[in-house]
Amino acid sequence: MISFIRLLVWGWIGVFSANVAWSGELVLDAETLKVVTERARNQPYRTKGGVFSREFMSFELGAPVTPYAKDPATGIVSRRFKEDSCCFEVSFLSGVNRVKRIQCSDQMDSDLRVSGHPEFRPVKVSGIAATGEGGFAFFNDERSYTLTGFAHDEATIRMDQYVLGLPDRSTFPRRNFEVAVRTRGSTSLDSKSGLQIKQGFQMRIGKFGFMDPREKNFSTSIIRKPSERVFADQKGRILIVNDPLLPGAFRDSLIETDSRLTSTLSDLERRSKVEPVCYRDSGWGSGELGCHWIVQAIPSILRVPFKLLLIDIKSSLIQVLE
Repeated sequence: MISFIRLLVWGWIGVFSANVAWSGELVLDAETLKVVTERARNQPYRTKGGVFSREFMSFELGAPVTPYAKDPATGIVSRRFKEDSCCFEVSFLSGVNRVKRIQCSDQMDSDLRVSGHPEFRPVKVSGIAATGEGGFAFFNDERSYTLTGFAHDEATIRMDQYVLGLPDRSTFPRRNFEVAVRTRGSTSLDSKSGLQIKQGFQMRIGKFGFMDPREKNFSTSIIRKPSERVFADQKGRILIVNDPLLPGAFRDSLIETDSRLTSTLSDLERRSKVEPVCYRDSGWGSGELGCHWIVQAIPSILRVPFKLLLIDIKSSLIQVLE
């Protein structure tokens, strides 16, 4: 009898909800996401009121298969879930999370859109790779700077000046060393590895006297697996959406070279043509004027956070849209 009643209830719900048209725009606004996630945690889940209304536990809905999306006409935020062969749409209203039974499909997010970019449709990465779209290189730059420094640390030179009574530092030996800055970036797209955006930064501070070279490296990757979905149009363009529910430190980001690095190294190189700009690194303490130390202390890279990232394969372009 209980099973029969449950089937009757689901049949009744299905009559009124299976054919309801749904279209939503991806929610990227932090405040809206805060509100709906709090409602998802704290409010009850119920079907529409009436004799057959019932309450759900959140785990009965299964796993979410879409992000939060807002109906542009009503402003209502919804999300879709799937539990075995049952699928649901939940509207996060004030006071209650309204549950509707909906038909399951292979692509339950097919009508999801990105606000301001209606031409983009959700698609699996493997589907884009199957079209033969490839990748390209970007963020490629290589520069070198020649700097001059004293072959002794500053404390030693000061002591020698005091003991020997030297009026200036013109007699102390000097050495040249190179600083090389290299950046590399690339995108790749294939059916096995999916969509990958990789960037790398390397700064090499050359040998200075008996001091070995030093390196400063940083790399980052943005990866979407073949089974994951992105947004794409029919013109070879792809939109990557950052996960808005992750803390900022865990979200994807691009990197770019800090403008202070280039300007400071250029200034040090210009000054090096006239006089030494640093001293051999000191073995006692930080030695703030040590040649390796001052170069390593220059800000080198900046993280570039984004909500939406555009990849234009045909134009070999990567651009932060939001």
